[in-house]
Amino acid sequence: MHRRCSFPASPGLALLVIALLVSVATRSLDAQLAFPPQQGPDGNIYRVYYEVGLQWGESVRFAAEQRLGGIQGHLVTITSFEEERFVEDLARVLAFGDWIPTFWLGGFQRLDQPSARDGWTWLHGDGPIPGQNNVSGYANWHSGEPNDADSPAGSDANGENFLMLVFRNGAGGWHDASYTTDDQTRGVIVEFETGGSSLADCNQNGVHDAIDLVAGTSADANDDGVPDECAIGFRLVETDSANCVSLMVTTLVPIRGGEVGIAYDPDVVTPSCARPGVSFPGDESNIFCSLDPPIHCGSEQDVRAGFTVGWVNSGTGELLPPGTYDVLRICFVRAASGAGGACSALRFVRCLGVAEAPVENTVADEDNRGVFAQTFDGEVCPLGAVFRRGDPNADGRFDLSDAVMILSCLFLGAECSSCPDASDTNDDRAVDVSDASFLLTWRFLGGPPPLPPFPGCDADPTDDALTDCIYADALCRS
Repeated sequence: MHRRCSFPASPGLALLVIALLVSVATRSLDAQLAFPPQQGPDGNIYRVYYEVGLQWGESVRFAAEQRLGGIQGHLVTITSFEEERFVEDLARVLAFGDWIPTFWLGGFQRLDQPSARDGWTWLHGDGPIPGQNNVSGYANWHSGEPNDADSPAGSDANGENFLMLVFRNGAGGWHDASYTTDDQTRGVIVEFETGGSSLADCNQNGVHDAIDLVAGTSADANDDGVPDECAIGFRLVETDSANCVSLMVTTLVPIRGGEVGIAYDPDVVTPSCARPGVSFPGDESNIFCSLDPPIHCGSEQDVRAGFTVGWVNSGTGELLPPGTYDVLRICFVRAASGAGGACSALRFVRCLGVAEAPVENTVADEDNRGVFAQTFDGEVCPLGAVFRRGDPNADGRFDLSDAVMILSCLFLGAECSSCPDASDTNDDRAVDVSDASFLLTWRFLGGPPPLPPFPGCDADPTDDALTDCIYADALCRS
């Protein structure tokens, strides 16, 4: 039962009563006054709104209309002792002297129940509500509650089927109440689900991002619920080569550079060092990579191999303006034990590199601060045996005819190799006279052999503009 009580006398109470009467007369479901949001013990965000005398259904609708950092609200539910104490402390923000207003909770009783204790449940999928204290599940009923005291004899059609937080002598507890009981309600407590995590703090200032947005500490120009200083994303996307992926960077703030740590399956692929992407604002000397960094990942992350890449936009770290950029191209070859057509997941992780300062998938902003980026994983599915370098005429052998074909193509207008990558014997991403010289020096003067893939067939580990090609398996077995 909801127990009615009178206001206590206190200084300024007359003005409060006048304000409340005016508010009742002109009531709408728009928020009149919102107190600062706070993060609860479960990681969710809670906020008290000052609204006079709403019925239970109006409170449910009001809560659902609220947004906080892009998160939709719902009428507060209480499923633990810690959450109860937290919510009761929030409720006291509207206390006057010893008087504390009542608040609707997001719980109700289903109709046609055998007793006042049966059929109670939380909104928002938070499960059933015990009809008495000290049983399985959390409940905090006041003594004598629930009792259906306002129900007509023999019926609960207009009974006390809705849950209310009521304070008796300063102690909070639950009552069942009828739908229209509203004389003591002075506010709505709205809960915003954060996924049970207290880690949504992308700018690392110790305050939940949703609270930063509401307080104005952070801006949100595109209204996506992410602070602008954190609206940065790393995404691995496919390229025109099955053996390579692009690291795409999207940012709403200027950045000077960045770093990523990526885990892969060593049974499927082997990475090569990253090269500049289409829109990289510098040259290869500004890219730093480690293909075998120390791994400090927990067993639950299942990281068996990984690599790290860092870059600065130029030698002076010039700013890259807001936008989306193809920053890096990362290529792979099939691992020696890898099966043709197999794919490897590529996962961003924050546990590679030196233990004291692992690479954490961040960018450096214009103030030279590290800012965490949102990450979107990818995969790579390298082709199997595709070509072997140094065999441009694809006859399955290494001999003088290979160098002759390169020179005849360059200087005599003769037919060129159908696999330019095979002619690029020194893997400098171009076919020229140095490739024929490299091949002849290897064969006759003891110079280094062609670069991988050699002597067997495999995918090109280098991202270049040369046409991809596939050799027949028979040529790769020679």
